Amino acid sequence: MKVVFALAVVVVAAVMAQEAPQTPPFLEGASPAVVSEFNTLLAGAHGQTDAQLEGKVDAWVSKQSKDIQDKFAVFKVEYKKQQAAAEAAHAQAISKFSPEAKAADARLSEVANKHTLTVKEKGEQIEAIMASLPEKVRNEIQKAMSGQ
Repeated sequence: MKVVFALAVVVVAAVMAQEAPQTPPFLEGASPAVVSEFNTLLAGAHGQTDAQLEGKVDAWVSKQSKDIQDKFAVFKVEYKKQQAAAEAAHAQAISKFSPEAKAADARLSEVANKHTLTVKEKGEQIEAIMASLPEKVRNEIQKAMSGQ
């Protein structure tokens, strides 16, 4: 998965919850104007694919200060490490899932990895899948997602 996935998750959560996105670590210490500009960029993310959003974020970062560019480069490296750990934890969780939860996880993963869907479409489809699951299966997946 691409680095923008972390940002997309923040955006999906914000869009679904109608809250302001959390400031990413590469903007810590940045001026309120820069943070606001970035949040404005993300505000339109729900209608974009991961690749479109990644392109816009990369273009935006390339116009920022060297400090932000350097922090973003560190963020990308750190994200890749976290992504590898998350994938390992996901594989471990799947190994303990019931057959029904494994099937549901496969459907959810298919949506999450579909590059042609916009952030909003992914969020809606994931919500629809979760809502359609039997309560026992939904709880099993949610428990694993919370790290329990």
